[in-house]
Amino acid sequence: MAPRIRALMTLGLAGFTLHCGGETVRPADNPLVQSIAEDIEVVRVAGGIRLSNGGAEALAFVAWNPEWLGQIAMCIDRTTGCLRLGAHASVLVPESELLGFDPAAPEVIVRVWRVVQGGTGGQGRAEVIGEVTVPLR
Repeated sequence: MAPRIRALMTLGLAGFTLHCGGETVRPADNPLVQSIAEDIEVVRVAGGIRLSNGGAEALAFVAWNPEWLGQIAMCIDRTTGCLRLGAHASVLVPESELLGFDPAAPEVIVRVWRVVQGGTGGQGRAEVIGEVTVPLR
């Protein structure tokens, strides 16, 4: 057998062995995916970030440039305008909706919370689940 064909067959067999015998890479093993909680993940995607909620309750979130000098208030109502990350759902947040987004910013912070009963005057209150820093580069 010609050396070139033998080399190609060897590479093909090695690739097949690695593919079939290697571990399956789950999204949780992806270094670009960050977990805020067991069922909540954030990943940088082209043009923005994607949040995924594997839990059974809708959640609120905010994403901002930490170098931005604006103010951030957490919503505390149970409307879809506040609870934008639905149960068992994903949402793509385009860069244009990241508060204080700057193309030169190296990162954004994402905070996720649930709105629970017990606020003053019958309103809800924010119960922060967690936050992560998402590299943009």
